[in-house]
Amino acid sequence: MTAQLCKRCSATESVVVSRKEPFCRSCFERYLRGKERKQMTPYKVTYPSRTSPPTQPARLLLALSLGSSSLALLEMLLEHLRDQMETHRGATGFTIVAVHVDCSPILSYNRDPKAVIQELQKEFSELCTFETVSIDEFLQDQELLGTFTHLDLETYSFSQCGELASRSVKSDILDKIRDRTAKQDFLFSIIHNLLVRSARSHNSSHILFGDSMSRLAERVLSLTSKGRGAAVSSSIADNIICKNGIAQLYPMREIMRAEAEAYVAMQDFSQYVITPTQRPPTILRMMTIDDLLVNYFTDIEAGFPSIVSTVVRTADKLKDTTAESNSVCALCGVKCLAEPERWLKEITVSKPALEGESLEPTETSAQHSDKPILCYGCLVATNSSSFTWPRSSKDEILRQYEL
Repeated sequence: MTAQLCKRCSATESVVVSRKEPFCRSCFERYLRGKERKQMTPYKVTYPSRTSPPTQPARLLLALSLGSSSLALLEMLLEHLRDQMETHRGATGFTIVAVHVDCSPILSYNRDPKAVIQELQKEFSELCTFETVSIDEFLQDQELLGTFTHLDLETYSFSQCGELASRSVKSDILDKIRDRTAKQDFLFSIIHNLLVRSARSHNSSHILFGDSMSRLAERVLSLTSKGRGAAVSSSIADNIICKNGIAQLYPMREIMRAEAEAYVAMQDFSQYVITPTQRPPTILRMMTIDDLLVNYFTDIEAGFPSIVSTVVRTADKLKDTTAESNSVCALCGVKCLAEPERWLKEITVSKPALEGESLEPTETSAQHSDKPILCYGCLVATNSSSFTWPRSSKDEILRQYEL
């Protein structure tokens, strides 16, 4: 069988087929790096005038999960910095602080994440700063803990404030959540809050996430199925302010997961990839929504890559309906169109209107309520935990309208 030639250069034997197109190594690297640099266009080296020195580089935080996509992004950014330094006599348009949230206290991995970060620090310290944040630090920060539980820790909590700070995340939070989908949601919220805190401490303007196009497509459908459809646009768009003035950026948004994995293997970065030792369940009824979506997009991205692209590009065109909203979910941080509990009360009229009385609900501001605001997705998720929340449960609210 005759080996295929690269479709781009038509001179070298192909080593990978992506989106039904054969690539040689050089063309494949250029193809993917071009997609990353397209998203990083605002971070070129700029000069105020022809005789002035370059402007100070932006400080960016890279959320390094040590998965294939985030490591692929790390390698691309390092190569990007090398090119800028070579072209502009050592000047760069940005600097990177790579932060890994170590979940090993609650999850087991094939390698020690701290050891991997130390290896990366030793190898690339001249281009990037690496930092490890333990997930247990979440419990040691009372401000973050209050944000997560959105409780007044002096009056509401599932244990006393002092006891809580000395216990582990696993025994005090995640173990209290029975539903696996809700547990993943809470873990994502903890990691996101720790990353935002790190970005603030490093004076970073943006958090760079290594989410591939496949991962973003999974998130679009996941948010929709969890009742967070209004947050789809703001959750996957670039330059959206997430929390405390920190914006998000997805430089890998046009690169598929399989392409990132192939790129990591080419760059010999596979040695840094860590994977959980506990695999997701194979029984459908035990899988989480995210597990199902990972399997779905893994199956179709090889044969039908346009489907993955269509999901993400369609979501990009959605209007951010929450842009003008001042209501923010106390748990996941997304903006809410309205307070869900109030909405549930107002969609049903429990008594007939008197003559001349309007059936329209009276306008009340959620800001006057002492209860924390939860989006519909978090309202459902918290119902599967054994936390003591200072609010009525969803079942209690719905029970008022039973006939």
